[in-house]
Amino acid sequence: MRIRHALSRKFTTPLDALPSLKAVQNFVTHYARTYLENHDRVDELRKWTHARNYTGTEEITQPFTFGWELDGVGKPVVGNGSGERPFIIGISTKALILRMLLPPD
Repeated sequence: MRIRHALSRKFTTPLDALPSLKAVQNFVTHYARTYLENHDRVDELRKWTHARNYTGTEEITQPFTFGWELDGVGKPVVGNGSGERPFIIGISTKALILRMLLPPD
């Protein structure tokens, strides 16, 4: 309802003359996905993450991905970002990991 009230105030239009809340939400969603590239790319991120999964053969400065939970073939589980399936993936290099092992100066 805040969207409708804001539209009413902004354009000094009575509430009953405004489109329904559902129509406004559909327009905003369509606009965001079409023009702002606001869409889910979980499948693309999953492929990218799995292609860079830690294998142990990486160069010292080559980035790799890792995760807390692994699937059946040892690749990180990439969730969709919801509460039930969170998106938790780490990115690092061997050089950064080795640097953490050094005592602080």
